[in-house]
Parts: sequence; structure tokens; C-alpha cells
Amino acid sequence: MSARLDQDKRLRLRAALRRSVDSIYLLVIGGKGRYRLAAVQVHFKDGSRRDYEIVHRYGFGNKEAKIPSAWWAWVSVLFDSICERLSIQSVVELAPLR
Repeated sequence: MSARLDQDKRLRLRAALRRSVDSIYLLVIGGKGRYRLAAVQVHFKDGSRRDYEIVHRYGFGNKEAKIPSAWWAWVSVLFDSICERLSIQSVVELAPLR
């Protein structure tokens, strides 16, 4: 019964997102090292936009100590400056993920 309820919730969430979100653009920065940054733009059907930054740290360790992987996300205040430094007018210039 619980799996069926979870499936129903997932379907309702998917329908709500399709009604409100027009497109999502993702720019991943940094492929080597322990950290990776993702800049995300969510464009809504009402014309508004929200920017997010997500940081992921890979886990690492040895036989004495382990550091688990972790991630953090927040509403971006630096998104436009990141694009400016990369000479991108907008992430919309990049190929959208569909």
C-alpha cells in the first residue's frame, strides 16, 4: 500500500512541475578535485526565474578516517557573476537538457 501511495505522490508532483516549470538549465563547473559546483536556472511558465547553486564534495578516506560525500544547495546570488566570468550571457545560450 505504501509503495502505491509513493507512486501517486510522485505522479502528482510530476504533473505539478510540468504545469509550472517551463525549462531547467544546468551548468556543471569543475570536474577534477573533491568539489563540483552546479549552477541551475529554473524558468517558470509565468516568466519568472530562480537560480540555484549546488556544491557536491566527493567522499574520501583511508583505513584510519573516512569523510563521507556531501552536498549543499542554496538560492544563488552569484549566478550572474559566474556566467559573466565564463563569458556566458545566460545559461539559455547553452544546449538545454531535455
